[in-house]
Amino acid sequence: MTRDRNQLMGGDSRLSRLAARGELLQIRRGVYIPSSTWRSMDFDARYRMQVFAVARTRRIEPVFSSYSAAVLWGLPIVGPWPRDVHVLAERSSGGRSDPGIRRHAVGMPSTLVRTAEGLVVTDIARTIVDVAAQSTFVSGVAAADFALHRGLVTREELRSVLSELLPLRGSRQASGVIEFATPLSGSVAESVSLVNMARHRFPRPILQQEFVHPSGHSYFVDFWFKRCRRIGEVDGRIKFTDPEYLRGRTPAQALWDEKQREDWLRTQSDGFGRWPWEVANSAGALCRRLLALGVPQLPFGHPDGFLVMPPR
Repeated sequence: MTRDRNQLMGGDSRLSRLAARGELLQIRRGVYIPSSTWRSMDFDARYRMQVFAVARTRRIEPVFSSYSAAVLWGLPIVGPWPRDVHVLAERSSGGRSDPGIRRHAVGMPSTLVRTAEGLVVTDIARTIVDVAAQSTFVSGVAAADFALHRGLVTREELRSVLSELLPLRGSRQASGVIEFATPLSGSVAESVSLVNMARHRFPRPILQQEFVHPSGHSYFVDFWFKRCRRIGEVDGRIKFTDPEYLRGRTPAQALWDEKQREDWLRTQSDGFGRWPWEVANSAGALCRRLLALGVPQLPFGHPDGFLVMPPR
């Protein structure tokens, strides 16, 4: 990340001529990056570079918040990053923003954190609350689940930060995100699946349910719908390409191991279903997949349902 930041250039009149030839890309007035470097970056890295560019061009050191703090912390969101860089301002300063910069005049937190790159950001709890209030419900849940799962924050810390910020626009949604979030979600796809399950009134599944094989090996499944005895899993190619998942195995061996695992789990349930990211991220598609699997929808207020209902 720091290496990429060092690719930024500015303060040289010759740079605009290189940009005109296509060798450089201007990502902020007076700040350039090699076009080849930009093309090689994913969307997360590109948004980080926009944050770095703003830090480089401000005379007064900015305090990055919301989405911009989230990308610096490595928190996930669902959907594209915004075009603007988000910074905090004192409540008395108003909400006037400069081109490409969104100022939030909601006051400064009592504690701030400086990143390894030297930028000042809101801490993780404040960042999640800001994202939960300003973004979509599902993005807030993805960020909160990520941090809870890794022990970076607690639910009580999130509640406390939200309480300190009141009155806050979006506080009702942020509160819902905090109560819906779970430390048991192991991926963004699992978090998104849970939100869409709740939207269509499916039973609240048990997460990371353990099934013990006669050999003594434990298998954990993403979703266990206990009453109807259905297993659901959301995954993708990463299981067969990422070294962390492969653990020294070849993709072919990992695929065979997964088949053996699934075959046995089917004997422990009355139905086993998988779905990819594209289904997880579509409330309608996931609804159809779960109904086909045999998971029933519940009436409003059923005790087996989700306690917090996401907005449509």
